[in-house]
Amino acid sequence: MMQTLDEIINEYSRSLFVKYIENGVIIGSVRGYIDENDTKNRCFYSKLGYVDTSFREVNNVSLVFMSKDNK
Repeated sequence: MMQTLDEIINEYSRSLFVKYIENGVIIGSVRGYIDENDTKNRCFYSKLGYVDTSFREVNNVSLVFMSKDNK
């Protein structure tokens, strides 16, 4: 999915952008948001942006992103 710069800027104002950096290199990223109408105050993931393929199997980075906010 491709987004324009304006779409990303608009999303940035209402979302949380999280990135995982190791040794100065971005290994993965995810975007999420908190629904103001959700009474449980949960974070919802909107996009798993990127996970470096060399780290998917070694460090389960995508699983780290998916489980971090669920604890």
